[in-house]
Amino acid sequence: MTLDLFMLDPAVALDLCRRLVAAAVALSGLETLSLFRALRPGGSLARPSLRRHLLLATSALRFVVGVGLATALIAPSWHLPALVFLLAATWWSHASLAYGNSGADPMIGVVLTALIVGELVPDSELVQKMVVVTIAGHATIAYFTTGLTKALDARWRSGVYLHTTANSRIFGRSGSLLTDPRHAAVASWIVIIFELIFPIALLDPRAAVALCVAGLLFHLGNALILGLKNFLFAFAATYPAIIATAGLVSWWIGI
Repeated sequence: MTLDLFMLDPAVALDLCRRLVAAAVALSGLETLSLFRALRPGGSLARPSLRRHLLLATSALRFVVGVGLATALIAPSWHLPALVFLLAATWWSHASLAYGNSGADPMIGVVLTALIVGELVPDSELVQKMVVVTIAGHATIAYFTTGLTKALDARWRSGVYLHTTANSRIFGRSGSLLTDPRHAAVASWIVIIFELIFPIALLDPRAAVALCVAGLLFHLGNALILGLKNFLFAFAATYPAIIATAGLVSWWIGI
């Protein structure tokens, strides 16, 4: 199959990254709004009145602005201020919630920061390439380092960590296959191998597409089994940049 079918222009990739990360922020804002009762006095996440109202108002704006960017309802001339707002609001919300912080927020922050840099020089092809490579490199390092950490952890290699998490009060889901220790052990190794080989994605667009599809299935499984919904959009927001970077690398090395 011709390689051109898997190539992705950096400008197109950045547009897709912006839409997907905006969707991730919108989902995060919606999740925070769902904590309304817990944030009230006497709730498990109770906050002072002013902070509670600011947090909920900011989350509502994150949802509205995120949906606007994701669906292209916000004009291109407003992309930069919209991205700056989403970045600031995401970190403020992250700092305001000691419990319930999304581990996806750092990846969202990286993508938003890179996109802001790209918006500062919107007509530069070189900057566009630098932005997609930055996003792709960060995501690839994140996958590999977490995979290596898991591989060095006996509890992960044996499946104990995943089995314990799947049976916990917070992340557990009734009927999950991971409640079986044998299934948890197999799943642990699938995750470890996937994360360790992910850097291959940067060497060839075909490998990038295959591993990104596997990544979507991986994060979709996490969303359904463990309830980690925001990771799906946060990491998917890096996939267009990964595919575009793989195309650049394949061109640079003459594949």
